[in-house]
Amino acid sequence: MPALPRELQMVLAVVLSLVLATVTYRLVENPIRFSTTLAHSMRRSIITVTALFTVPVLAAGALAAAYQDVTQRNQAILEARDEVPASDGAIPEVTTPGNEAAVPTIVLVGDSHAAHWRTVFEAAAESIGAELHVLALNSCTPISVTTVDLKGKVKETCVDFRQQTLEYLDELKPTTIVLSQAEGYLGRIRGDDLATLEETQQLSLWETRYQEWLELSQELAPSIGVVIDNPRIPYEPNECLIEASSPEQCDAPRAAALDMTAQLQAASALARAGTPVVDETFSVIDELCTGDLCRVTVDGVPVYRDFNHLSERWTLTQVPRIARFLEDLVAAGETQRSQVNLSQ
Repeated sequence: MPALPRELQMVLAVVLSLVLATVTYRLVENPIRFSTTLAHSMRRSIITVTALFTVPVLAAGALAAAYQDVTQRNQAILEARDEVPASDGAIPEVTTPGNEAAVPTIVLVGDSHAAHWRTVFEAAAESIGAELHVLALNSCTPISVTTVDLKGKVKETCVDFRQQTLEYLDELKPTTIVLSQAEGYLGRIRGDDLATLEETQQLSLWETRYQEWLELSQELAPSIGVVIDNPRIPYEPNECLIEASSPEQCDAPRAAALDMTAQLQAASALARAGTPVVDETFSVIDELCTGDLCRVTVDGVPVYRDFNHLSERWTLTQVPRIARFLEDLVAAGETQRSQVNLSQ
């Protein structure tokens, strides 16, 4: 849950300091000042004075250490928030087609939810001896549905990006294609004529176009993988982490974190079931959501860059899992390509 507002925290801190000052004045300072026992005993006076100096020093040291921990934690949060990977739709040049390359070729396609996996996919691909290509454009799904942004505007470059992506894949002939896209577009999906659609129409259109993308991709690569969209936090998790006294206060209710993507994820699952060409899927939902909560930090690492994008530093903890995911996809792709070659 979100932390208390900073203003309320400050008021509570002032009230607490006044209470502590009153208590120490009455229970510590006055008893020492007017103690007849201390007045007649030099030894006890020295011990008492030493204790009075030592305790604040130790307390100050503890407070300094706590402040340093908070400072380091906040620095990590701010750095996680500032990690914005490229998702500008840049199309690289094909040098060697994948079916002629010495190493397996993997293409990660999608919107900004592909881009936030870029660094970890690069590390994982390198670890298995594969070559990675990333084609990602912010707010542009690879599947052919028209969406509008929060201001109701259509991304004009999206149609061209999709076409260039298909041309690139056809020329590259990769070993595998991995789709990673946001599934929080419900309510912003429009008809091809930009007409507003009912939710049921949006879901039906998403499922149909998803199936079409799978069928087309099957012709462009021998194996296909899908990254299931991650949970979304219904508030800014990093702002909460900076304000909160403990990270656990910012963990989100599981139902709320999954609600924003649930319906489109269900439509995507129906599409994959109707066109069973996906070899492997990858998800972090069970990794982040246990019991009734979805975590926003794991082992002190901020999970999110904002309410719906993952931080680079947390995704890098997933390199071993992503490497296994890619390894299985490459094996499936190479097996399929070998079978096709033998049949020709």
